[in-house]
Amino acid sequence: YLGRKGNTKVAVKANKNDEETELDEKQIRDIENEILLLNYLQDPSVVTCYGYIPDPIRLTVIMELAPYGCLWDIVEDNKAYPMLLPFALIIAWLVDLIEGLKHIHSKKVVHKDIKAENMLVFMGLKAKISDFGLSKKCIVGKMSSVVGGGTWAFMAPERRNGKSAVYKSDVFSFAIT
Repeated sequence: YLGRKGNTKVAVKANKNDEETELDEKQIRDIENEILLLNYLQDPSVVTCYGYIPDPIRLTVIMELAPYGCLWDIVEDNKAYPMLLPFALIIAWLVDLIEGLKHIHSKKVVHKDIKAENMLVFMGLKAKISDFGLSKKCIVGKMSSVVGGGTWAFMAPERRNGKSAVYKSDVFSFAIT
């Protein structure tokens, strides 16, 4: 949803069950994990989280608004005319996103769901990484033994075979994207 924080337009991400019942513990943990990681990962190449509104039925996250949407939408809109996307702009987005991935990994976080839908475009046509609901922080130099999650079409082969996510899994997903 579109919202306002003072004079600033913001994105309002309302996480709820389809049945409008209370969120279960795992859903709440995943959303809280995303909020904590967004605050931990603050960087110009990572979407900004302004806060959240706790509620047992809907946990609402207030985030930076991406007025141009995600890369998937931009590519889909220009599928018939890819030459409308200037090559220099595509390279600039790639550089932004590589910087974002580099930053995330420097903070010992594996995203686990890198794809065009999780790459947002902002004013000044800057691209940023978003959606950290599945992301995990590494523990003692190793990825915690969390498997699953992610989008099959962008998933590294080792992840498809049930192995834990690691940094190179994100790099593979980035390359596929």
